[in-house]
Amino acid sequence: MRAWGRSSETAWALGIAVVTSLAISHTGCNQEQGVSALQKRFEDIYATGIWGGDEHGGRSGGGSTIEFTESARTIVRLVVNLYNIQSMVDTPCGAMVWTPHVLNVIQADDVPSFRYLGGDIVRPVVQANRAKFKDKPNWTFEVFDFTKDPIPDGYDLIFNRDVLQHLSCDHIVDALQNFARSNARYLLVGQHKTVESNLNVEDGQFFFIDLRMAPFHLVKPTRVFEEYVGHLPPDVIAKGCRKPEACKLLMLYEIQYLKQIDYAAMRQGCASIPAKPKGHQRHPTNPAGRL
Repeated sequence: MRAWGRSSETAWALGIAVVTSLAISHTGCNQEQGVSALQKRFEDIYATGIWGGDEHGGRSGGGSTIEFTESARTIVRLVVNLYNIQSMVDTPCGAMVWTPHVLNVIQADDVPSFRYLGGDIVRPVVQANRAKFKDKPNWTFEVFDFTKDPIPDGYDLIFNRDVLQHLSCDHIVDALQNFARSNARYLLVGQHKTVESNLNVEDGQFFFIDLRMAPFHLVKPTRVFEEYVGHLPPDVIAKGCRKPEACKLLMLYEIQYLKQIDYAAMRQGCASIPAKPKGHQRHPTNPAGRL
């Protein structure tokens, strides 16, 4: 769920800035094999609308509205052009509120043959996207658990925005290791800038995440993009993102760098970070961005 709005000049100021047929093996993700606990958790969140209704980012939260994603759209297009990206796996893709805006621009002005695969663990989301975008031959949608389902070959970029902060530490490690096993070239992943400490939460809760800090220690991004959020008051943004709510980043990592990480040590480090009290679903001023 993402959109297009800010000019490329603004992107530089900020920045620091589908296939026709595809067979994917989904371990534990389809109905025949049963529903995993993680899938049930996020399908329940979607069904109950706890992160907002259809008017709030397609039930994926305020972080997926057109207004909130102005910078994100600019950054995605910038990455596509700077790094010769011809194809992208977007997981989780969510309800596609804002993504079509930037995909249409990329295909019209930058890469006409651009291929897009949207994967989401929530089955009704995928079904709705398939029906809504059936006229887009280069856009494919699959039920997909990015913490364990292999990333399909043939895609340059993995896009993972506004979701790791809703996962347990173990599931975050699972996801990062899964991305590292892929044959993609880059990972573009969301996080926050002003973070005191990462927390270990239950799946579906929220915390401010920084992948550069313990226990993840992903300290060598290829590029860091400031994702300013348009719904925040100008005086908050002008403070230089001293508040976590005001400062989000999109981190670009080379997959080759991620392949060098010791994920066993990272997983052991999960035990050393504080746990968040149970029962809290999201930060009240920074709702979930994507399922």
